[in-house]
Amino acid sequence: MLYFTVFLLIIIIAYGVLLQSVWFPNKEFEWESVREIFIKPYFNLYGEVYADEVWRKCLSRSVCPSVCLSICLSVCLSVCLSVCLSHW
Repeated sequence: MLYFTVFLLIIIIAYGVLLQSVWFPNKEFEWESVREIFIKPYFNLYGEVYADEVWRKCLSRSVCPSVCLSICLSVCLSVCLSVCLSHW
């Protein structure tokens, strides 16, 4: 059980850091960012997609995260998950 928890924590941290870096590339470090690294991916596990927040930010900015970037992120995370599970 401890191995699964550590593995899940590593995946959540990796996804959270990537999510924050894609959505807020020029943001200065704040302790609230550390909270967001854990909170949003945790709720993503249970199906929360933050669609209203994503579209609001996307419509208010001229540059949105591209579909290609989203696909690349998904592929990288799935490869990471595959590699980690193959060693387990």
